[in-house]
Amino acid sequence: MTAPWETVWSFNTPRFTVRLDVTPEDDDPEGHFDYPEDVEFAREGGWAWFAARVQVVFRDDDNPKHWAVPRRLVLGEDYLGACSYHGLSDFKSGGYFRDMVAEAISDARGKLERMSLLLHS
Repeated sequence: MTAPWETVWSFNTPRFTVRLDVTPEDDDPEGHFDYPEDVEFAREGGWAWFAARVQVVFRDDDNPKHWAVPRRLVLGEDYLGACSYHGLSDFKSGGYFRDMVAEAISDARGKLERMSLLLHS
């Protein structure tokens, strides 16, 4: 069973939060690497072997409780499993993190566009 997600980075705008969450990877690192020392490193745990998720969350902190829209609504997300890095800065400096943020934002924009079309049709 996967452990709960932990938010390790976030960026806020007036109505949205882009966040990076991590959880320990359930999959065995064997078969994901070419070199035994990489498998050993991943088996050390922590940042060495995790799954990552980037989400774009709509925040409506002033939402009255009787509204049907949740106070925090996930509009876009992207996942990457079998991650093995030395730490958060190591992961963020790599291309996967930037790609995940871009994909989650693109996903959110697409959903907002489709919602707008539905509301105006």
